[in-house]
Amino acid sequence: MAQINLTISISGKGGTGKTTFTALLLKYLIQNDFKNILAVDADPAVNLGDVLGIRVINNTIGEIVDKTMDEVEDKSEDYDAPTLLEYKIWESIIKNEDLHFDLLSMGKTSGNKCYCAVNKALVAMLDYLKSFYNIILIDMEAGLEHLSRGTDKNMDILFIVVNPSRMSLNTATTISEILKECHLTFKDVYVIGNKFLTNSDKILEDFCKKINFKYVGSIPYDKDIEKLNFDGKSLLNLSENSNAFKKLEEILNYYTFLAK
Repeated sequence: MAQINLTISISGKGGTGKTTFTALLLKYLIQNDFKNILAVDADPAVNLGDVLGIRVINNTIGEIVDKTMDEVEDKSEDYDAPTLLEYKIWESIIKNEDLHFDLLSMGKTSGNKCYCAVNKALVAMLDYLKSFYNIILIDMEAGLEHLSRGTDKNMDILFIVVNPSRMSLNTATTISEILKECHLTFKDVYVIGNKFLTNSDKILEDFCKKINFKYVGSIPYDKDIEKLNFDGKSLLNLSENSNAFKKLEEILNYYTFLAK
């Protein structure tokens, strides 16, 4: 199989199911024999590892930035902080060799320290890591700040997850405005619905035409996902016969951005 290089960002309003979608997308990639994948939890709440069955996160980028900044304060001016920071972040990546994916968690700094330092470290590290991974899959923080801070720059695909709420559609509209204002470009921007109980395709298709994004389909509510979440089990264990996963497979098999 030919090698592909893609960086995929998942965005949307908080509570729409971004992390669940990220986990299901990772499951799809693994089952279709994609290898050398980096999953990035760019949300300070650090939930992606939990839904992937990874309970222990040794060091987040936020914790590493904290420690490195403290070390810099005690060192001389020639102290090479960027190199040390890069080394520590690389060392913090959790590897799952059996399933061919790694996990990097962003986290947050302690106390009232500025979040900008963590974001800058993540952006720099992602540019560096692109040469080491075939696919980088990023579960962004809820909301819009990651766009205005430029966390999503130089990425290929943006998925915007919406749920059955006007607020999530408003967030998608604001995302379209910020992309223009900040001159952020993607090869493709897709809107995907999550937990819709009724046929909402026509409504979402019309909505996406207004904001010039592509609507790709909607994933139904799935009680099996809810049960795995409540039981604290990895969504990678979700049955291939689950309604949500079968629908996601249908969507991803139809759109060929993952063609090798």
